[in-house]
Amino acid sequence: MTDIDLVRQWINASVRVVALTGAGISTESGIPDFRGPQGVWTTNPKAERLSNIHSYMSDRVRAGEDDPACERCGGILKSATISFGQSLDPDVITRAMRAAERADLLLAVGTSLQVYPVAGAVPLAKAAGARVVIVNAQPTPFDELADAVLREAIGEVLPALCGP
Repeated sequence: MTDIDLVRQWINASVRVVALTGAGISTESGIPDFRGPQGVWTTNPKAERLSNIHSYMSDRVRAGEDDPACERCGGILKSATISFGQSLDPDVITRAMRAAERADLLLAVGTSLQVYPVAGAVPLAKAAGARVVIVNAQPTPFDELADAVLREAIGEVLPALCGP
């Protein structure tokens, strides 16, 4: 029996499966991750600074159009995404941690598991009795804690785990 077969059995036997994904989930589509060997920050260390909201807000000679202003507060109007350097919504984090704590199986896919507080969902789920499966090309700080670590391509692993 392969590791993929074993994990598939675990998924099928689980009532609550929680998936935690990171930038690595899209690398096979040609979108680079941040910290991997060919990641945006690895190949261009200045890019990490540019991805931070504080650096973005302080760089008034940047090219492009001005950001639209919020009519209510005067700040910039932007999508409902979180940039590096911005605070996470505590209610969202609380719900995510609660889901991890109630999981039978936590599937971490394409994430370095280095960004907190979200990376803390892995030991939280494990401590609550969940099986932990990590699908990532590179080692993570929680590989030793995991019940299974799959290094195969995400585009091959996920269909094998979730398909008919």
